[in-house]
Amino acid sequence: MKTTLAKMTKKIIIALLFPAITQAADCVQVFYDRGPSDYWIGHANAVFMQNLLGHFPHLQQIVEPIENYKKGDLNRCKASIYIGTHFNTAIPEVFHTDYMETTKNVAWLGYGIWKKPELLQKVFNYRYDKLTTLDTTRLDQSAKPTYFKWIDYKGERFKKFGEWSVTTPRFFHAPFEMSALSPLDMVNSQTQILAVAEHNGTSERLPYILRNQNHFYVADSVFSYMHESDRYLIFSDLIFDILNEKPRHKKKYAVMRIEDVHPMIKNETLALISSTLKKLQVPINISIIPFYYDSLKYDDRPAKESFMPASQRPNFVAWIKDLQAQNATFIWHGVTHQYSKIKNPHTGASGDDFEFWNARTNRAIGEDSAKYVVDRMFIGAKELSKVNIHPYIWITPHYQASAVDNIVFSHLVPWSMGRMIYQNVHLKSALPSHSKSTWFTDADLAKQKARLNKLSGISLETTSPWSGQLFPYEIYGDVYGQRVLPENLGNVQPKQNDQVVYPRTADEIIADAKRNLVLRDVWASYFYHPFLFEVPETLRPEHLPAGTAVRTWADFDGDTREMERVVVELKKMGYEFINIEDFARQNVDVLRPEPKVNWGNMNQ
Repeated sequence: MKTTLAKMTKKIIIALLFPAITQAADCVQVFYDRGPSDYWIGHANAVFMQNLLGHFPHLQQIVEPIENYKKGDLNRCKASIYIGTHFNTAIPEVFHTDYMETTKNVAWLGYGIWKKPELLQKVFNYRYDKLTTLDTTRLDQSAKPTYFKWIDYKGERFKKFGEWSVTTPRFFHAPFEMSALSPLDMVNSQTQILAVAEHNGTSERLPYILRNQNHFYVADSVFSYMHESDRYLIFSDLIFDILNEKPRHKKKYAVMRIEDVHPMIKNETLALISSTLKKLQVPINISIIPFYYDSLKYDDRPAKESFMPASQRPNFVAWIKDLQAQNATFIWHGVTHQYSKIKNPHTGASGDDFEFWNARTNRAIGEDSAKYVVDRMFIGAKELSKVNIHPYIWITPHYQASAVDNIVFSHLVPWSMGRMIYQNVHLKSALPSHSKSTWFTDADLAKQKARLNKLSGISLETTSPWSGQLFPYEIYGDVYGQRVLPENLGNVQPKQNDQVVYPRTADEIIADAKRNLVLRDVWASYFYHPFLFEVPETLRPEHLPAGTAVRTWADFDGDTREMERVVVELKKMGYEFINIEDFARQNVDVLRPEPKVNWGNMNQ
């Protein structure tokens, strides 16, 4: 009797958490590997997929462990995606059968496909041969191990990440594992090879993406080691076909922003930023930090300048007014963009350090809570209002904050921008519904009290390490509820230093933007730091000896010709630089429905 009662109780709980869907609807299903109790990667990959699906806000997301699959589930929605990340997942036999027989669109990503050999043969007329490995005996020209690095798609070549670890000696980071498949009798096959992988050591080529009508197979899990030219971007385009969705835009959007602009930026640098942006004739976007704080006196400044609110520096206020007259967008970029009176981890000064994340311990700051974030941002919002800035877009300093923080950000500012950090979470409280009443479009004290009442109770625990994700297009609701404007091309970083592990050039930004032209709805979004406008007087071209070769940013900062070249090249490609705040305001009422998710360990 006790056993029967326990089973009934379990079914009731599951029904409440995950109501059944009995007919096909405008929805999409994501199945993931729950795996052992300490396994978090399957959940994390499902989160990444949910975020990407946020580009299609009319679709109801349904997320569930593959272990819970029941016969006929693939027919519930217009499309389903299974992400295989764990080699030993017990995939229900009925899923294999339904995958072969369904008339709905269905995609299988990654591993486990070898457990049912007839599936590949029946659906695609292919066989599974092996899992590819890292070749440590055949090195490339940079003395790095080789693997199936290159992925060719629609005439462009994408690439998987591959670099030596900067912290662990002789450890090579690369997503080198993928399913090696061989064709069988292809004479009468309808299977298409949509993308091909090529080994950068042997030049061997293998199918990477297969399609046979409504069936898709991708040879690995696309969310590991995402970067600006990764095969993940191929999947971000393929998902339109899996969902049978049309692009949302007719144009390719471009956005350039100037990052980390605080009240103590030199006057001549501010002037050069203004003149350069005017010359480029593109919409002006400034990521502004309302308070400058040099907590450890890192910069050589008078003591009275170690803390400077934006409203207290007249030249900075005048510069803001001048750009506002030109319809510039000011994007809110932290309150001080540093934390406490410590190096976190660099200098303790605004623009250098993390604000909402302890970079020294790689975890949330000690006082982290929903209330802490709401209170701190209220201080920043009040200061921005003094210079007539009412932010519509938020960028988290160094893109890193806790899960609680990101949920709170989604309630305080209409849009976030940039790359996002995610962790698997277990909610300890219900999440409040989103409302415009909590936005920091003004700094009214009465509204602040209402914000605190609504948001301070948010509580959760994280159950995984953090992982990052970039987006090639806008997202109308990630798992935290944030609308996200993309930053997918990075920033020019000509020199390696303690803050730059991998330098990045203007040529790389141009090359990635060109490659991405084959992708639907893709943006070209990137940024520059103010130090690239600072030219040492002795290195200005007019002061160099006659006959001296023209230098580039690899030699010195401040020559804006490279910046101009990027803009010109993107325009030639057909990208249109847009007013990012106009876009944000025009699309602010679009938000995907609340996903129906099952992260539990109970079997249905």
